[in-house]
Amino acid sequence: MSNGATLANEDASNSSVQSFTRDPTIKRRWILNAFDMACTGHISPGSWKRDGDQSAQYNTIKYWTDLAQLLERGKFQGLFIADVLGAYDVYGGNADAAVQTGAQFGISDPSLFISAAAAVTKNLTFGITQSVTYELPFTVARRFATLDHLTNGRVGINIVTSYLQSAAQNHGLQEQIGHDERYRRADEYTDILYKLWESSWRDDAVVLDKERDVYAEPSRGSPSGLGFAAKHAEAVFFGGYGIPKIRAAVNTLRSLVAKEGRDPFSLKVILGATIILAETDELAKAKEIDLRSTASALGAEVLIGGWMGVDLSIYGPDDDLLKVGSPPLKGLIGSLIPSYPEETKWTVKAISERTKIGGRVGPTIAGSVKTVADELTKLVEDGDVDGFNFSYATTPGTFEDIVNLLVPELQRRGVHWLDYPSKADGTGITAREGLYGVGQSRLRDDHYASKFKWGAGQEPPAL
Repeated sequence: MSNGATLANEDASNSSVQSFTRDPTIKRRWILNAFDMACTGHISPGSWKRDGDQSAQYNTIKYWTDLAQLLERGKFQGLFIADVLGAYDVYGGNADAAVQTGAQFGISDPSLFISAAAAVTKNLTFGITQSVTYELPFTVARRFATLDHLTNGRVGINIVTSYLQSAAQNHGLQEQIGHDERYRRADEYTDILYKLWESSWRDDAVVLDKERDVYAEPSRGSPSGLGFAAKHAEAVFFGGYGIPKIRAAVNTLRSLVAKEGRDPFSLKVILGATIILAETDELAKAKEIDLRSTASALGAEVLIGGWMGVDLSIYGPDDDLLKVGSPPLKGLIGSLIPSYPEETKWTVKAISERTKIGGRVGPTIAGSVKTVADELTKLVEDGDVDGFNFSYATTPGTFEDIVNLLVPELQRRGVHWLDYPSKADGTGITAREGLYGVGQSRLRDDHYASKFKWGAGQEPPAL
């Protein structure tokens, strides 16, 4: 794919971790993304019940075109769209609670409305979640290459391997493929995608020679080959709580990138966060309490079941899950404790109350514009993240608050675009140019897949 970018969800750990130092005199522009899903509520289940929330309109073109235009007005880098391929059916052993609460149930294909949203914007990037477990590589490569052209390079692929048993069953399998095997296959799959995108055509293959009746030179097209991939991501979205843990995870990621011979800072690390804004800290806290009052605790328990593979319905209301919970639950609680030190007993209710707004993608920050901006600054400077995927408590309300209230403050602090970068030809920036700067529309030379580029006038790359 010529101009888009490769995204990945990452949960990396490595024993030989380095710490990387940035030049403190250089002020970094933050990456701001909106995080959404083609369903009601996304990771704040029950938000569709609130006046003004439009998430139940996710199956209309207008919802996505309105949201895209709002985000472009706020000079956002992109709209990152999550996806799953089955129902959350761990809670209670069936999908009834997911259906009842609309917790990521009834999800539309996120790739199909992108063209409409791109048509009403010029610079906004669209990151689309794509499982590489159940579709053939050619089909996926063709879909994203088409979107790459239609959006003028403003699409990115978020590669996942799918984690729901129901997704496997929806695709004709009795059992889900094992975790390690899924990622082994994903390596090979992604290698094929690179070769289809980068090596199928030489850069000067299309000549449009009317006199010779030649659309493209046959000698400048090539079939794909197989192989194994190394590291792929140009941007990583991850969830984390507490600056020490976030920084440790970021150091791990950058160390792995450096081992691949890449600039460790070429990997853009984007942290999930949910923002609740008001004129004062007190009003923001009151707003958070009000939002939580209508959010669905059952919906949160459904989502946790799918994310962790743990059925919360089997536990009693007074069970302390830090003591009797499964290892995945204890891990989730451990990640939440730094943000909620006042919690003395982690029951099912305590977990659902803490996760029914914002899920487990990262911190929920409620406060005045200054307070929120200060907290985000700490995460960037001390956690070494490059930006944020903002989830919503209500949509478009959360994003309207960010655009109208937070963005001007970030612009004043010099960490957010005053406007998108301009190009000499008047076209909008591509997804990759948004990450690396105008002119970097193709893969960086230190990226693994750059060896598959078939440049103008060159021999075909070795596959």
